[in-house]
Amino acid sequence: MGTTPQRPRGPHVANTTDFPIADLETVLSPVTVAGVPGKAPADLDIEIGIEHADSGDLRIDVIAPDGAVIPVKDEWEGWGVPDFHVVYAVDASAHAANGVWRLRVFDTRAGHTGRLDSWALRF
Repeated sequence: MGTTPQRPRGPHVANTTDFPIADLETVLSPVTVAGVPGKAPADLDIEIGIEHADSGDLRIDVIAPDGAVIPVKDEWEGWGVPDFHVVYAVDASAHAANGVWRLRVFDTRAGHTGRLDSWALRF
């Protein structure tokens, strides 16, 4: 799972398009990274902004350009917490920095809907 970031900010790539989050459905939101040489860092920051009645319903992964799935948050974290505006750091050092990254949000339980407001990668 992701951790709290501990380093200075680097290049930043964001998607601010709203994506609705429906019960028991998956949202995929892309960002395209270009001009960042080599591999992604071992502490790639993922900024997430979600409006949702219970963030404990949500499982969140980031998908690297090569298709590898990197877990960010499981559905048990954040029970009863409305809205979700956080930054996680994940180890993405095995994957190229450049390419299309996707944030995948899955609403694991019925009863609450919401929206992915924005997300970003910070290298």
